[in-house]
Amino acid sequence: MPVIDGWANQPGYEGGEYALISWSIEVPKADFEAIVERLKASGAKLLSMEPEWRQDSYWGFTVMDPMGNTVEIFYEDDEDNNTKEK
Repeated sequence: MPVIDGWANQPGYEGGEYALISWSIEVPKADFEAIVERLKASGAKLLSMEPEWRQDSYWGFTVMDPMGNTVEIFYEDDEDNNTKEK
């Protein structure tokens, strides 16, 4: 199977190159930072080195899975609305 080497378009960030299916997975706020650190340590291709505040509504972190699929991990929390501090 061919492996994709570019990012899929997603509503939460700019820079996607391809109109492909991608995944967005909501995780609990309490687990978000640990998941991000595990993804960084995994050697997965990262869209950015740190989570990003997206669409003024949620924190997101985007990686590629082993087949090149774009996967966004995110959480949204009413406490974080209108702020860019995690």
